[in-house]
Amino acid sequence: MERIDRDTSLAVNGQNPYVIYCTWKDEYTDVLYRFKSENLWTDPGYAFDKGSEITVYVDGKDYSRYYVEAEKVLSQKVVDFT
Repeated sequence: MERIDRDTSLAVNGQNPYVIYCTWKDEYTDVLYRFKSENLWTDPGYAFDKGSEITVYVDGKDYSRYYVEAEKVLSQKVVDFT
């Protein structure tokens, strides 16, 4: 995990969602890939530290088709009754 930011392009009830940015370097081709999670309404900083690993599922034929698995980890580490 590289960093956590707020998506200021969207607000619901005055709140902006969080997004996680992460990277992966293919050592064989020396190409760096960057990925961004979906909008998250719980602060992912409770579950992820900078530099920690996060699972990203990619389509092996098209890396632009991917999913950052953040919500599942958050739901296991944070119980939000608000």
